[in-house]
Amino acid sequence: MTYAKRIFQLVLLFAIIWLTIQNYSAKTDIKVFNKEITDASVILVIFFSLMIGGLISAFFSALKDFKNSKEHSRVLKELKLTNKDLEIKTKDLLIAVNDLEKLKVENTSLSNEIKTLKEVMKYPNKAINTEEGGKLIDY
Repeated sequence: MTYAKRIFQLVLLFAIIWLTIQNYSAKTDIKVFNKEITDASVILVIFFSLMIGGLISAFFSALKDFKNSKEHSRVLKELKLTNKDLEIKTKDLLIAVNDLEKLKVENTSLSNEIKTLKEVMKYPNKAINTEEGGKLIDY
């Protein structure tokens, strides 16, 4: 795309140079906002037309760039807020994962205790030796 643009600019430049050489002595009468200019050089008319067109194009290009920069700033602020939200949610998720790990460990110990109690319930009349005090308990 850039090559095509550069080629177009060169062709336009050569056309302007060619018109300048061919119409150097050509004169014309032009009317601008109800004011008539007599014997104006065609070269000057083309030159001023190009200058005015360039200024108008530069104005609208600057306006577009300004709007784009405002949009970029707005999107950047939204991304920063989203990033902060994600950091907070990540911290909350890490806390939840830690709590879940604690619950899994607690669940494992409780399921072991339930298995032990089920064994005790199978044989309620037998004495077992407790690990705490070494006493015999009769169920």
